[in-house]
Amino acid sequence: MSVPVALSQNHLEQLISQICMTRKITRQDQHLLMRLGSQAGLNEQQLNMLNFLYERLHSGCIRVVD
Repeated sequence: MSVPVALSQNHLEQLISQICMTRKITRQDQHLLMRLGSQAGLNEQQLNMLNFLYERLHSGCIRVVD
């Protein structure tokens, strides 16, 4: 059973901003965001931020690092 993940709106914005600025995401951040994205209860703005990040990852603008 997985533990629910809670991130404040501000923390989520900071994390996504940092990832976009550095164009790098760690495996830990990736797993955290994947768990967040699979949870119910995210508001529309949070979902939009996660979708934006996913699109940047998918297009190769962001690189996964260890």
